Amino acid sequence: LGNITTPQEIIEKYGRDLMRYYLTKASKGEDFDLNENDFKDIQKFFIILRNTVNYVSLLEDSASKEKIEDKWIQSKYNNLLKQVRGFYNTYMFSDAVLAIEKFIVNDVSRRYIQLTRERGDETKKTLWIVMKGALQMLAPVTPFITEKIWQDMKDKMELKEESIHLTEIP
Repeated sequence: LGNITTPQEIIEKYGRDLMRYYLTKASKGEDFDLNENDFKDIQKFFIILRNTVNYVSLLEDSASKEKIEDKWIQSKYNNLLKQVRGFYNTYMFSDAVLAIEKFIVNDVSRRYIQLTRERGDETKKTLWIVMKGALQMLAPVTPFITEKIWQDMKDKMELKEESIHLTEIP
């Protein structure tokens, strides 16, 4: 009939992790229609994630006094950790990925990096802690993408663990 999209078609076009992310984000225990336009938004999110991690890797280590915006992002990150743990423990996976996505896009990329761009090198430690934790929180849902980013960052950020999947969510 031609009125369906098979999972294989989506996987071939967007990849397994984006399919897994989409199903996790869209599925709340109810029926839903597959909307291929949502995959474009998911791709944008992963571009923002990759660009943010790349930005961190370009920064030089520079010590400085912690400022209010550093405390703000750490507070937002700690709240996210608490939320995501709760969501994962209660099998509310869609809420977990939505919270992580909102944090990375709105809090980290659009606010924190914009607020701290002039003193970028001073923010490397804080920004890496936050992004490393976000990657670890995303790893159960997008294992291949997070592992690729982890391997790309392993030498740059002197990561001890061979794989993101050998770490625990902070």
